[in-house]
Amino acid sequence: MYDLVIFDLDGTLIDSVGDIADALNRTLGGAHADAVVAGWVGAGVRVLLERAGVPRDGLDDAARRFRAEYAAQPCKHTRPYLRV
Repeated sequence: MYDLVIFDLDGTLIDSVGDIADALNRTLGGAHADAVVAGWVGAGVRVLLERAGVPRDGLDDAARRFRAEYAAQPCKHTRPYLRV
């Protein structure tokens, strides 16, 4: 018997890149395509923002704004991966 089971949902069981891209675009006022953003995710919010062109001295503020944007609308496009 196990005391704890942990699932890695994001990018493993669910496809959330659309909502991540939307939050990023609202944060930065950009229009980055989902496919581009998909290549930027996986190393945390600060790295995502750096890859999107945010300068290091603006990362703290951009990360705060991104997290607020994502929290405001986290599941508009997110869907489970379906195995057929």
